[in-house]
Amino acid sequence: YLEIKTCFEKAVRKKLSHGWLQSYLAGVETLYFGFRERSGMVRSTAEYKVAEIPQNCPWDGGAMFGLINGILNWVDSKIEDGTACTVNYRGIGKDVVLTRDGEQFLPPWFVYHVDNFDYLDYDDDLE
Repeated sequence: YLEIKTCFEKAVRKKLSHGWLQSYLAGVETLYFGFRERSGMVRSTAEYKVAEIPQNCPWDGGAMFGLINGILNWVDSKIEDGTACTVNYRGIGKDVVLTRDGEQFLPPWFVYHVDNFDYLDYDDDLE
């Protein structure tokens, strides 16, 4: 798998943190950036190895995990299981805004399956 992002070349250092976190959590090893002009045309590309990105950036990967963990725990405490919502974060010093979309995000059959899945039986099948 790979992750592809586009941005203005001068914004790549800022965008790397988002791309790194998404790619790392998804198990993606390589992140590609297409550098675009104002017209939207990509004029050049760069390849980044996800495992090497934190070593070459000014931010801390552990702090990134702390931030996303805090946000996800906060969201989990504010919504009912299966409820769709949108989370917006506008940057340092700004609020995180949670908007309930009013629809069920996960279909009822999926929620039922997860709630009733016997993980012990599944583990036995793997041996």
